[in-house]
Amino acid sequence: MSSFTRIFTLSLIALAMFWATPSLFGQKLKQEDIPDDVIQTLDFEQSGAKVTQWLLEDGVYQATFKNSGVVGTIFIQQDGTFLETQYSVPKNSLPTAIIDYIETNYPLFVIKVSQTREAPSVSMYYHIEVRPDQVGAENSILTFDDMGRLLTRTDPENFSISEEAQNYAALRSGKSEEPAPEKGKSSQGKPAQAKPAPKPAPAPKPAPKPAPAPKPAAPKPERPAKPQPQLEVSVADADKLAPSEIPGTVNKAFTKKVPRPDSPVWYKYNNGYLVVCKVNEVRNELHFNNQGVWQFTYTDITDEQLPQGVIKHLTNYYKGYKFVYGLKELRADKQDKIMVDIIEKQNSKTKEVTTLVFDKTGKFLKAYEPGNADDAEVEGVDRLSSQNLTQVDASIPTTVVNAFKAKYPKVTGVEYSEDDEGYFLATYFGVRGKEIVVMEGNGNIIETRTAANMGNINPNIAGFVKKNCKGFKITEYYSVRRIIEKKNYYRVVIFSKKSGETSALTFTTSGKLVE
Repeated sequence: MSSFTRIFTLSLIALAMFWATPSLFGQKLKQEDIPDDVIQTLDFEQSGAKVTQWLLEDGVYQATFKNSGVVGTIFIQQDGTFLETQYSVPKNSLPTAIIDYIETNYPLFVIKVSQTREAPSVSMYYHIEVRPDQVGAENSILTFDDMGRLLTRTDPENFSISEEAQNYAALRSGKSEEPAPEKGKSSQGKPAQAKPAPKPAPAPKPAPKPAPAPKPAAPKPERPAKPQPQLEVSVADADKLAPSEIPGTVNKAFTKKVPRPDSPVWYKYNNGYLVVCKVNEVRNELHFNNQGVWQFTYTDITDEQLPQGVIKHLTNYYKGYKFVYGLKELRADKQDKIMVDIIEKQNSKTKEVTTLVFDKTGKFLKAYEPGNADDAEVEGVDRLSSQNLTQVDASIPTTVVNAFKAKYPKVTGVEYSEDDEGYFLATYFGVRGKEIVVMEGNGNIIETRTAANMGNINPNIAGFVKKNCKGFKITEYYSVRRIIEKKNYYRVVIFSKKSGETSALTFTTSGKLVE
């Protein structure tokens, strides 16, 4: 187990022990009762969020908020330290891998809590609580990573699987990925108390002796053939095929997926096949593995078909950009995505696009900035699939790169640079949009900057720029957290179109100029 995995798992266990769900019994507070440090952290972590309720419990402030159509609860200490954000997830939206694990290991149990959570050391994980559907039963607490892989499992001391549940599990064992004997085990490896119950019945007869023979057959399900999504591949990476070269299994799977395709064109790549066709006059690109199992489908979408969450993100953070191209990605693992190409007006001649990736609900996931994409032009598909995600100049010290990777091990798409003051910047796009980590040459983190909502600029800051910076316009707006001071600030970048000059100004959260 890697050091990161150990830290990751320990942090999840700690969080699971600390909070189960947002408290129902905390002290209700008004906005004016909240410390400035807490307000600043909320603004930093959830820019533009509308708080519907404040609670205080055990010294931890809990804000239930709505942001871009998503409802969540954030936990913040009195000194402004961010602890965790929780979002409820509909049970039917959980990854298939999580549902399969619960049905296999907790037959006839009920999912009582299903959430995604974000913490300082973890970008996102699933928190699930299950229990038998009966009064007084205790919950089992499970955590999974964002791919649906089990991280931690905590069962109550009296954990067991009922005889009824065992019988149910036995009926579906032929579909199960795990051997039946494992289903009645607790997280501590103890057999469930009720597990031995079914065995005495066949014991008096000699007939049970052949019974072990069928057991090897149970682990032999067809699950390995279950669709396994693979990395996106573009037409540019594949070889065109004649219709006669398409295997029957692949063609049959395609026909089942699209009964009446228009002008299909087939391609082959190492791990499978892809076909480009039109369905109801809309371009589709379907991917299959070598066995003919469907993996994912790209479908063109217009700007009018974008979810409200996507539109709001574009409005808040990408003013002055023009919509170029959109794709909806429908996946076999249910992790559907929406991808959008946009272009800044000043880049219209060079055609340098920014690609944004969202989940199916419209929640922002990541972004690819100009300069990272390949030059091939296949209706934008290639730009969304084969990218060099990290830019590191030779002048950037390895201490800086290593320090960033150690602090943010799951972050990709990082661009490193050096500013005029000799500090090093690691710029990437996270769940909150553009983020910048400022470091010294030895890797010490000085401050972090997160893009804030341009529509919510502090009026004192806007007034200062208007009065004292004639001819300049605010082009960037950030919430800043200075690590050593443990204080929050605002930073604006101003630009003069006439002179081409760019300057940066720092303000307190009340709007008073600092630098």
